[in-house]
Amino acid sequence: MVQKHKQNHTKKVSTRQCISCRTPLPRTNLIRLTKVSNSSQTKLVVINPNKYQFGRSAYICNSTECINKAIKEKKIAKMLRTPIDNSIIINLQSSLITPLLKEVSA
Repeated sequence: MVQKHKQNHTKKVSTRQCISCRTPLPRTNLIRLTKVSNSSQTKLVVINPNKYQFGRSAYICNSTECINKAIKEKKIAKMLRTPIDNSIIINLQSSLITPLLKEVSA
């Protein structure tokens, strides 16, 4: 009787490139921005949607340098091919502050 050996399969980690610093990182370490079309043909930008949210997406590092550079050079609007509201920029900056507050309190 021939024994079959189990091969050690490592799970492939999907990487994405930050739009600001262009470094490839695991998708879980990045903030995902997705342009979603509504039924009324309006474009909506969503921060960190679930992975099953369809639409044009861009990824950005969870660091102040990358977020500020992307805002200053308008890279988010270029990558998503849509104008970005100030409310999205404020939400993006506040999503960066929240993990920092959790680290300080821990």
